[in-house]
Amino acid sequence: MGIDLGRLRAIFREELDERRQTLEQGLLELERSPSVQRRTELLRELFRAAHSLKGAALSVGSPAVAAVAHQLEETLEGLQGTDETEIEVAALLDEVDRLGRAADDDASAEPSRTGPGTEAEPGPTLSGDTGTGRSPPARADRPPPSDGASSGRARVPVGELEAALTSAGQLQLAIHSVEDLADGTAACASVVRRVHADLQHLTGVLVARDRPGGRPPNGRAVADELAQQLVELERRLGHLGHRTDEVQRELVRSGADVSRAVQVLSMVEFDQVCAGLDRAVRDVAEGSGKRVRLQLASGALELDRTVAAALRDPLLHLVRNAVDHGIEPPAVRERDGKPPVGRIRVAAEVRSGRLVVEVSDDGTGIDPVRVREAAERAGLEPPSDPAELLQLVFAPGLSTSRDVTDVSGRGVGLDAVRSDVEAVGGTAEIASDAGRGTTVTLALPLSLSTMRVLVVKIGSETVALPATAVRNVLRVDREDLVHMGARRGVLHDDRSVPIVDLASVLGFTGASARDDDGSVVVVVDVPGGHAGLSVDGPLEQHEVTVRTLGPRLEDAPGVLGAVTLPDGNLVLVLNPATWARRAMENPVPSAQQAGTETSRAPHVLLAEDTLTTRTLERSILEAAGYVVTAAADGAEAWELLQQRGADLVITDVDMPNMDGFSLCEAIRSSPRFSDVPVVLVTSLSDDRHRARGAEVGANAYFVKSDFDQRTLLDTVARLL
Repeated sequence: MGIDLGRLRAIFREELDERRQTLEQGLLELERSPSVQRRTELLRELFRAAHSLKGAALSVGSPAVAAVAHQLEETLEGLQGTDETEIEVAALLDEVDRLGRAADDDASAEPSRTGPGTEAEPGPTLSGDTGTGRSPPARADRPPPSDGASSGRARVPVGELEAALTSAGQLQLAIHSVEDLADGTAACASVVRRVHADLQHLTGVLVARDRPGGRPPNGRAVADELAQQLVELERRLGHLGHRTDEVQRELVRSGADVSRAVQVLSMVEFDQVCAGLDRAVRDVAEGSGKRVRLQLASGALELDRTVAAALRDPLLHLVRNAVDHGIEPPAVRERDGKPPVGRIRVAAEVRSGRLVVEVSDDGTGIDPVRVREAAERAGLEPPSDPAELLQLVFAPGLSTSRDVTDVSGRGVGLDAVRSDVEAVGGTAEIASDAGRGTTVTLALPLSLSTMRVLVVKIGSETVALPATAVRNVLRVDREDLVHMGARRGVLHDDRSVPIVDLASVLGFTGASARDDDGSVVVVVDVPGGHAGLSVDGPLEQHEVTVRTLGPRLEDAPGVLGAVTLPDGNLVLVLNPATWARRAMENPVPSAQQAGTETSRAPHVLLAEDTLTTRTLERSILEAAGYVVTAAADGAEAWELLQQRGADLVITDVDMPNMDGFSLCEAIRSSPRFSDVPVVLVTSLSDDRHRARGAEVGANAYFVKSDFDQRTLLDTVARLL
């Protein structure tokens, strides 16, 4: 059997990532001037890592990696047993970076180039005079170390793997038991057929007996046979029912064991998510002339691999931003009575079933005056509350930095942090003390594969909210309401909580006709406190498996996935913080402003009768900066168009009351709206329907099976 070189090289690439991470971590520790004994141990460990990597590279025919590893090995060997205390760690780190680029070179080389004799390009000298030893800022060509959070392969502890295999075996036994039950059911069905035949025979006997002049058959024998078969059927059914109960319990137990085992296998340690952060801190600090120490505090905390992958970029943004924006140069810190080495701390713990990560620094803090000025320049309304004012640093495009650098100053970092965290059902908030430092707090679910959800009703629609984000469910009467400026609120834990009409923010314009009497408010966590979501009523809680929305819609903001409820209905799982924030960021218009509120951005009218599609398309459009009004059918859309107008209409075709073709015809025949662009998004892919769309005057036609949000946004931008 031949060797699968492709698989072998894939395994080697994983080993290379691990060795690079080991080398990088060891060199960073070496740079922190450990004791002589620890320095000796580190050099020995680093030498072994480089030596092992060289051997592995030679065995799979990766000559460029082998050459770089050999150079590292010789340098590290030369440093052992010497009293040299000043080691040029920056040059050694550059060589570690070259390992990744060398692997890419080997991968792109000709297949015939597999021998170990090829030399890599010469690198910088690793001993003696190397100049200043200062490292440049974090380089874009340096491949990130593998953290196990997003790689295609996962290494699993043997014990966990054995537990999963055992659970899978138990489940297989339960499946075989179900096959036995099927055999028993078939046997019962056979008895029933015989009983049915004997009943027909007995009926014939009775008819013959009652026929005048008929010969009386032996009905007693038929009745006795029928009684025996019924006894046998009763016995079989009793055994079958008893065995069914046993198998049901076995399946439930085995299924739970398998689910737990799979969930354990999908978890990664939080420290793996933080791999590479200390290198990023070092590079930015060295490039800006600062001295910074990174501290990690998480214990053995574990989280879902999907959440871990989503958390990696935000943490990288935050620590780099803390070095660049927060930590002062050593001379400034000493002048202000601070130690010359700045401190950044990344701490994680579980609170109320959620992962809470705090990234804090002891730098200058955030100047609220500059935040207010930046908000005003961006056209935002700065809130009067200082804590709420600070949250504006997460707004898109807003930056308080006066200088644009390679690291920050473009106003994209913290906005990206909030977007990435909210995409997995989390929240991000910031607190700062001028002159003493800043803390960013991220709260996320521990797992996205399974979660407990609260199912709520909004008119005829049903959606789900993560139970970990829900603090309380209140029945609110009219006299319980308080006024919070232009908004209504309710008291919760002696604090006023603003109420958000979830039907309105989701675009369920015809969802219900609630009044203030007897409404239900779901209190949820939002950055800086709580918000109340006004709904028609909670239904119940369920432990569910969350399904992804597919590659075309996986980035839809505010939607975590979809779940199938026990009754078979498919509902969306929403991130309540995202939708509450959207409602809070949009001020309630006054009567005079109502007519001009939508003039700030293009107004899109969306007509779609399917809740899932309507919610996803609305969230995609709003995330792109459009003002969206949604309707559940063509008739409602036509009415809303006449009331509010629109710059563009996106409509489904197959809808009740008025379909998309009819809506498009009505728009084209209207003197007022004839020039409004119309986009059809439908599941009807037949050429006849496309021709019909062109006939009624649609400007674009999308089939849902081919739907791609980027193409939709590009089309909308072109038509507007």
